[in-house]
Formats: sequence, structure tokens, C-alpha cells
Amino acid sequence: MSKGVTVNDNTPEVLRAVKKMSFKTLEEFTQIATEITTELAPVRKVKGGNHRSSIMYDDKVLGGMRLYSQSNYGAYLEFGTSKMAA
Repeated sequence: MSKGVTVNDNTPEVLRAVKKMSFKTLEEFTQIATEITTELAPVRKVKGGNHRSSIMYDDKVLGGMRLYSQSNYGAYLEFGTSKMAA
């Protein structure tokens, strides 16, 4: 190295900043995905909207985010059943 040049290892700070940016980006993506999913969720004409209003996201999941439905039948709407396709 040349005289008078100091090199600082900022690796820990850089890794923390990247992790924070990654989490923020993931959170923004999950919020947008929740909004889109809610808009596209099927709704019955009579007394409908239970499934649509139960779509949420959780940012307290270890290592990421979770987009889910609190209705008891969200998985059937998404994946279908043995007798009916999604």
C-alpha cells in the first residue's frame, strides 16, 4: 500500500445495510401482492367478500414475509379440490 492510504473494512455495516434494503424491498413486494390478490379474489354476488377481506400479510415471519388468507377455504380456491379444478 502507498503511504498515507487507509483502508477501512466496512463489511459488517454494508451487510447490515443490504439486509435492511432487501427486507424493505420484500415488504413492499408483499404489500403490493396482497393488494393485487385482494382485488382479484373471487366474490359471490350474495353475501360475498369474506375471502377477499381475509387476505393479509405477515412481516413477523422468520426470514421473510407471508401472504395468506384467514378464510378456511382459501386453499381450495387457490388449488382446487379432487372434484373441481381451481
